[in-house]
Amino acid sequence: MFSLLKASLKTNFARKETYIFLAFSLFPLMIILVSLFKTNFMQLSATKGSMDCITFFEAMTYSQFQLTLPLIVIIYLVATSVHDEIKEGIVYIYKDISRDKVINSKILSLLLIYALYVGLTFVFSVITYYVNIIRMPYASKTFLPTTTSNLVYALFTIIAVVLTVILIIVLSVALATKFNNGVTILVSVIFTLVNFITPQLQSIKYIFQISYANFYEKMGSVNALLIMLVLFAIYAFVFSYLAHYWFKRVEY
Repeated sequence: MFSLLKASLKTNFARKETYIFLAFSLFPLMIILVSLFKTNFMQLSATKGSMDCITFFEAMTYSQFQLTLPLIVIIYLVATSVHDEIKEGIVYIYKDISRDKVINSKILSLLLIYALYVGLTFVFSVITYYVNIIRMPYASKTFLPTTTSNLVYALFTIIAVVLTVILIIVLSVALATKFNNGVTILVSVIFTLVNFITPQLQSIKYIFQISYANFYEKMGSVNALLIMLVLFAIYAFVFSYLAHYWFKRVEY
């Protein structure tokens, strides 16, 4: 399994899409760049002394999620790394290896790339906060929020975004094993957009974990977290099952 994972990572890091995706982790540094110019672009605002480092990281994480472009890039990376290898017959070299291990290595390698992306975003957020944001009147000059409620909200938002992106990646892998790149990207983007709008819809807002970052206070943080994790587990199981089911039926 480790050798398969290593090979999958090596292949993915040979693709330019991986580096384009990771480049979006530089997003927080743009705050420093735009501060050199007199512009309203990417200008932050908050109550005086309210923004700590973790809250800034949460804002950057959610902003990247709403930007959509990083998601489109990683969906395309998934499509090329899975479907193109099937189409071009590259996966034939794995014909004597368990298909479960092959598809698991591909999923895990993509999730590790996303983990690297989150880690880099955190590092660049910390750099930006202590280089630029800390001088602003709305900065609290602390690493953690000064109140428990603010800390819980920041963590809920970060967790919700990370879990949602993981689901998008696994869904994209499943689709890429059966459909062409266009269908994979289209369906995955639609799933992403549905996650954007469901928190605003009263009738279906409870079906995705991203919504619980907005109203965890009503049901209690522990209950909301458990529901988030259960929903994530259900979707992850279904998408993973489809990925394995369809990949086992690929002819190579």
